[in-house]
Amino acid sequence: MYGDGLDQVVPATTTKLSRMLEDDDSELPAGLTAELGEPTASGVRARNVWRHEAVASSLIAGKRNPYFVESVNDSAQRFRSNVYTLQPKPAIGQRVRVLLTSDQQNRAMSGANYEKVEKVEKVEKVEEVEEVEEVSGLLDAVFFAGDFVDHPNRASQWFDRANEDRPAFFPAMQGRLRQLHFGGTFHGGALLQRAPLLGILGNHEVSGRWFPEQNDIVTMYNDSQPRWYSGIRYRDYLAGGNTADPDYVRNHSHENLTYDEMWPSPSGTELPYWSHQYGDVFIIGLHLNRIWRLWGSSRKGKEGEAPASVNGPNAWGFGDHLFEGIGMGTAQYDWLVSELASSAFQNAKYKVVMAHQTVFGLGDNAYPVVAAQEAKIDYDLGSGPKTLEITFPLTESEWDAQIAPLLGSITSIDYAYETEEDLWRHQIGPLLVNAGVDLVFCGHSHLWNRSKVGTMHYLESSNVGNSFGARYDDGSESETWLSGAFPPGDPHGRIVIAPTHFNPMQAWEGFSNPLPFVSSNRLTVFSILDTGDGAVRSYVFDTENPSAGVVLMDEFFLSGLPQSLIEVPDLRGDSG
Repeated sequence: MYGDGLDQVVPATTTKLSRMLEDDDSELPAGLTAELGEPTASGVRARNVWRHEAVASSLIAGKRNPYFVESVNDSAQRFRSNVYTLQPKPAIGQRVRVLLTSDQQNRAMSGANYEKVEKVEKVEKVEEVEEVEEVSGLLDAVFFAGDFVDHPNRASQWFDRANEDRPAFFPAMQGRLRQLHFGGTFHGGALLQRAPLLGILGNHEVSGRWFPEQNDIVTMYNDSQPRWYSGIRYRDYLAGGNTADPDYVRNHSHENLTYDEMWPSPSGTELPYWSHQYGDVFIIGLHLNRIWRLWGSSRKGKEGEAPASVNGPNAWGFGDHLFEGIGMGTAQYDWLVSELASSAFQNAKYKVVMAHQTVFGLGDNAYPVVAAQEAKIDYDLGSGPKTLEITFPLTESEWDAQIAPLLGSITSIDYAYETEEDLWRHQIGPLLVNAGVDLVFCGHSHLWNRSKVGTMHYLESSNVGNSFGARYDDGSESETWLSGAFPPGDPHGRIVIAPTHFNPMQAWEGFSNPLPFVSSNRLTVFSILDTGDGAVRSYVFDTENPSAGVVLMDEFFLSGLPQSLIEVPDLRGDSG
């Protein structure tokens, strides 16, 4: 029910999520087992989860309406939520404030992060009441740059994980952690009850081959193969006289059905990338993700295939393969070019691109860069050792001519990702700069850092949970968590900008010099885009001092210029 009198009733449409699971590693609330299906041989059990969607109409832009949600179970018991507020999509020219976040991923500090966002919201509301008759609050939307949970098909990680140190996604972003866990210091923030979320796929929203009868949830998640190879397998499957299976390629490569069913595309299409006009912001959400594998040459990982499986491609991992093509000649690239040329994009005041994969910066996940796998295949057909060097992906004819004849004779497979072949650096980044994009917002490395190329800002603000370290050396102290495997700094030498107002790594983590990043397991950061003045402000909070407030750490401003007034920089010696 919604409206000033809470008298407008909207029935919900109910859809069952098709791949919600639990298994022996799930951390479930007590008494839940009765809701689960029978276990498979791998211990996987289906869990009943439904999505309810109700559409409120005739709303007025800029006006918040109270609402609550009521559900009735089979026993006629009624369950009613608290009263919150909703508003329609903002009009052009209406001020909106957007939380830029990502990588909740059931991480320890996320409850503290979102709780502090809500508390800042309440403070700013009080300050504004004397100035503005209609107060809309700090948050009008959440832009979420991927990695919602660890394993997308494990229902408890979304809704009710029974682990105070690894909170579930919705309780953390709805301020409901207290309902699940009576201990703990932080309880999340009631954000999603009044702010719509526009998100993109992260690598943790993509699961691998769908074999729940034989593999548990984590095994399936890590068991991804590229779609191009699954297409070759399907061709051979049909050639063997099998019945056509429209889901074969997806189920034998990777899938993101749970995400698609839970978060319909803002564009209203089935594509894994989208665009959307939200007030003065035109936002483009890319599917820039690849499987995350371990380093090391003696396993199925980033650098090669396990020695025991080099002649069995159905067991290959294909390195850090992209889930969706992004470079020139791919469907996503052509779509992006079309969006950048659209009048809606060009006339928008603020132009934002959101991509999960790290495309700049100091995080450990900045390596390897977004480049195709260059495969080095050693083999011996009986006339002595030879090497085939080839770049994935392959067409069916290339596979048939170059790889299939070697099977049974391969001795090793190694992969490389050349920094100078970075698709973002050479193809996507310059395209966005020349189009006048104001901000690229990304996640993935669980830290905060930012940069700028031409007029385009880069921001990673994913420090809502654990951090994995930053490759940086200020000349006196170093924080290198990769054992010196990569040089410190951005892969392409882009300058990483220090916080403008307050340096938490120096002030709170004890470094002697100011550092241009926040990588910490006690400090958490969130960022707000305010279209009122075009500012992006980042706030930091020390979780070891729960009673303290947040501190404004950094501030920069988007140009907000029309495309005709954008001065395109010379990128010949720069890094997009």
